[in-house]
Parts: sequence; C-alpha cells; structure tokens
Amino acid sequence: MSDGKNLDARMEMLQAFAVETPLDDPELLFAGVIEKIKMLQYKAGLPSDFSHYKISEGDLQRTVVAVSSDPAALNFPIPPELIRSIGEKIVRLEVKN
Repeated sequence: MSDGKNLDARMEMLQAFAVETPLDDPELLFAGVIEKIKMLQYKAGLPSDFSHYKISEGDLQRTVVAVSSDPAALNFPIPPELIRSIGEKIVRLEVKN
C-alpha cells in the first residue's frame, strides 16, 4: 500500500470512529479504534466474547461459506482459511458435532 493510500485509510478510520490520536502512531490509532468498538459493544449490551453461543464445527463451517459468499466479498475477498482462523480465535472452538 502506498503512503498516500495508507494515510487516507487512517484518516477514514479516525473519522469513522471519532478517534483523536496522532496519524504517525499506528498502534495508538488501532488502540483507539478497538476501544471505540468495545465501548459500542458494551453500550449495545453485547457479550465480550462468543462463548455463550455454543458454536459447533458445523456452525463455523457455515459461517465460512456465508462470509465467503457475502456480496461484500466481491470487493473485499477474504480467503476461507483466514475466515476460519479468525472464527476459531473468536469462538475458541470446542468441537461439538
């Protein structure tokens, strides 16, 4: 990614999440965005993790298919392996077939 596009992406992220932090410190930028997302999650009454959903191996596989076939995937494709990896980290999957 070129510096100009990277700067544009940072500006969009700052504006979208109303984060006030220096553009030259990516760690502060992402920490601010993560904090905003966690606060939104809390205010919406959502759990901090997905453990209470009891997601099975089959559920995870259906999620991979759903994310891969979502219309947004045409412009922002994510490899199925990455979707699965993220899902396993979020859910801390205990296989329940």
